[in-house]
Amino acid sequence: MIDAQFAIFCDMVSSFLKSEFERAHNIPFLNFHHDLWTSDYGTQGVVGGSACFIDHQWRFWTIALITTVDNGSHEACRLRRLMSDRIKELYDLDIDAMAQFTVSDTANATKSKKVSRLFAESVQTDCTIHVLNLCLNYGVGLRDNTESVYLVDPVTQLARKKKRVCTPRGGFDESHKLMIKVRALNNYFSTPQRVNRLKEIQGYHGLPALETIDDGDTRVATITTMFRRTILNYPAFQQYFQPRSEQADSKDESSVFSSLTFSDWTLMLEMKAITNSLALLALDGAQRKEQVASELIVVIKDAADSLDGEALEVYQLDGRRSSATNEVNLPRVSIKFSDLTASGKKCASRTRAQVRKRLHGATPENVLILLLDPRTKHSVRELLQFSDDEAAGDTNAPASTCKPTPCTRTAKSKVMTETMVENVIESGTELLLKAHREMYSAMYATKENTQNAAPVPSPAFDCVPSTTRKRAICGTRE
Repeated sequence: MIDAQFAIFCDMVSSFLKSEFERAHNIPFLNFHHDLWTSDYGTQGVVGGSACFIDHQWRFWTIALITTVDNGSHEACRLRRLMSDRIKELYDLDIDAMAQFTVSDTANATKSKKVSRLFAESVQTDCTIHVLNLCLNYGVGLRDNTESVYLVDPVTQLARKKKRVCTPRGGFDESHKLMIKVRALNNYFSTPQRVNRLKEIQGYHGLPALETIDDGDTRVATITTMFRRTILNYPAFQQYFQPRSEQADSKDESSVFSSLTFSDWTLMLEMKAITNSLALLALDGAQRKEQVASELIVVIKDAADSLDGEALEVYQLDGRRSSATNEVNLPRVSIKFSDLTASGKKCASRTRAQVRKRLHGATPENVLILLLDPRTKHSVRELLQFSDDEAAGDTNAPASTCKPTPCTRTAKSKVMTETMVENVIESGTELLLKAHREMYSAMYATKENTQNAAPVPSPAFDCVPSTTRKRAICGTRE
């Protein structure tokens, strides 16, 4: 029965996608998302793929196409062929011809990008959630770039291979040590007896009744949530681990709390404030089903700008709490970036460097997206952002040459940035005009000679949205 139902589903999906492809005049119209993951116990590998698109009635669709068990190698050509052949077998569809964009929705960026590049006719794009998590990974010190160098031993005079950290703004060992302590404190409350006693203390002292968070190493964005919950529970932890007359556990249970020094709590407060906007975006904003691409560009720009401000809103560790206190209304204090601790400044600079490298919106594709939205078409220049290395004209600049903030750019780099903005806007506008030409040619090509029809210039170019025409909307006039 299940096989029969699945066969009906495949026929329906095949007919639907073929119909939409024909309505789009055989022009690529969908986003193809592909992913690789393992089962809960890591015994089975799974390859998945789905299609996202807007149909001719302006309805948004997400259709899961394949979920295939595969324990073979992760070689890019093999995976790409596996997905294409499986879709062809089930739906009789050529996914290569239909895919306008390919999205790598997986944690292994290197392998997924190799797979995406093999869909030659589509535009490769990164999963926003993955990119945000990468920025957080580097910012909080969970990930570093390393390189191999050869050093000569002064005694033996032999060259020895050694790895060193080459992450922009240097390594961040302080953060790694802090996260080990914070995880140990939260994981301490893993038994019902300890959880119940913590709840009794919270209720007796009128503190917020919040459980601890057991955070996994790979769930990067939840690190900020773990920091936030730990800070809120600080008074409860103080009461829980204060000396008691009764016999303590065989292991000194208070050590998981006392190991966190005042410097550790200060760094936790600063790291939470620095990464908060990106973490909230990764956990919620980028995952909303109704999120529009142009809106996502705007909120990412806002999150990136928060790192370039003059001050941060940091939680007060000893701030007044009640049973109604939560992450939103916990008292905060404003601290300038210049007043952060040395470790806090390192976290801010590492996060800022990754945001400028990975989340800048200065691409022709983003210009196209912004031009198509009437709400953002007049603010394209303001919404584009460049990394400092790009503004300096060197995208491979070493960490020592990276500038800390955009405010320190020289007049020469500022002029270069303005020139780059104009060039990207021009490329994005040309991309839009090209899309209009292709669609117009496909619409008016003869049915007998569709493939060989000569391109026909569109007569409606004056309706194409432009940053210089204030009353132009794509496809019509106000």
